[in-house]
Amino acid sequence: MRNDLVEPPTPEELKNMSQEEFNELVRKCVEQDENDPFYEPPSRVKFIGCLGIGVLAAAALVWLLLRMFGMFTMGIPGVVSSYLVGLLFAVVIALLVRPVSKDIREIEHPVKRVLSGCLAIGIAVALVWIFVVNPLLDIPYLMAPSVIELTNVRADWEDSGYYQLEGDDFEGRPCVFTIDRSFYDAWNRDDRDATVTYLPHSRTVLSVDVP
Repeated sequence: MRNDLVEPPTPEELKNMSQEEFNELVRKCVEQDENDPFYEPPSRVKFIGCLGIGVLAAAALVWLLLRMFGMFTMGIPGVVSSYLVGLLFAVVIALLVRPVSKDIREIEHPVKRVLSGCLAIGIAVALVWIFVVNPLLDIPYLMAPSVIELTNVRADWEDSGYYQLEGDDFEGRPCVFTIDRSFYDAWNRDDRDATVTYLPHSRTVLSVDVP
């Protein structure tokens, strides 16, 4: 049993410690870890893996931010975005399950506790269904998407930042699809008919054809 372990300083000692003393403490801790027979230095593979995950996470974040500005909502980029959004919501919900459930259990009033639990479950189920389940249900339709003929077509921009293509189906029912900003800018306002190819559950537009 080793008896030369570096004792961690107390908060008060750490507060009163000078920069030189702190550097010496860090040096001793590093030497202690390196001399530990059970110490395993971080491998290059782990470092590269962590770096790759960080790069992918940053790229996904930039991708989703650009989506908020009207990009990557149609075609293959739109499909990829829908799955990135689904993955993001799945991770966020998984991270929130424990703290939210803990806060709900700490509510003393039984009625409020039950209502809060039902509300949390309802919100989680709705988010999972919209952003996670629907893209998964669209997987069988990637090779055989839905097609709809629209009349009275018009392209609009919503205050929320989304660009939309609106029209009526063959029964006269209104249909709304989200489109890219570039498609919105290039849309000919004189075109009143269009054929929209889309995924039925997430309603991701794959293409829009004008006769």
